[in-house]
Amino acid sequence: MTAAALNLRHLAFTGPNRPEASIEFGDGLNVIYGASETGKSFILESIDFMLGGGENLRDIPERVGYDRVWLGLESPDGKPYTLERAVVGGKYSLFEGLHKAVPAGVSPVVLNGKHNPQRTNNVSMFLLGLLGLSDKRIQKNARGETNSLSFRNLVHLCVVPEGDIQKRGSPIETGDYLTKTPEMAVFKLLATGVDDSAVQPVDEDRTRVASRAAKAEIIDELIVRYKDKLTSIVGDEDDVGELEDQLSKLEDMNRPGFAGGSNF
Repeated sequence: MTAAALNLRHLAFTGPNRPEASIEFGDGLNVIYGASETGKSFILESIDFMLGGGENLRDIPERVGYDRVWLGLESPDGKPYTLERAVVGGKYSLFEGLHKAVPAGVSPVVLNGKHNPQRTNNVSMFLLGLLGLSDKRIQKNARGETNSLSFRNLVHLCVVPEGDIQKRGSPIETGDYLTKTPEMAVFKLLATGVDDSAVQPVDEDRTRVASRAAKAEIIDELIVRYKDKLTSIVGDEDDVGELEDQLSKLEDMNRPGFAGGSNF
């Protein structure tokens, strides 16, 4: 598969009567490092926020007075774009070129935050379109059901917090059992260029019938196994009948008012 990559160019915060706060990015891998409590995690959260993540950006004292976030990026063919969003969430404004303020005389394209494969007016489909992945599907479960690929399916592979770097386990999985299948499907897509559009879901009725038959077979096997085990403990069927008769007599003896004697 031919590599196609989005390159981040800058992340900036702006607000009335506040100095611009920004960080620049280069080509390829970017590592954000520094001392504790210097904003590393907040930078990562802000990038995630600008790539379709959540409706609320964490409020920290340093954010007071800033009302807009700007994320500059470059498409695989070298074309620059800027996404702008209010710090309180909501829709995105898309501008051509790299900006840290609203360019004069330019009307932005408004993008929704929620993924919708039927429309192109959302940030997920815009970003997937730049990568040539807007029509891809990924398997979501063992039954062979599929979902349209969302850009959110890719974010954990390109925006990686410190804890995920240090943890044991595969970097392509988040560790959530419920999302393991789609995460593996996404990695396969990125590695091979082949999605799961050809995957057909398993017939639920046939699966249900097969499941019931398998359960019934297991129950039958258990009945035979425990019957044999019981016989090996107490003897043949005549012995079992005798034991049941004695048990019945013991139960009679425990009843209030019993005055009879023992017959065994």
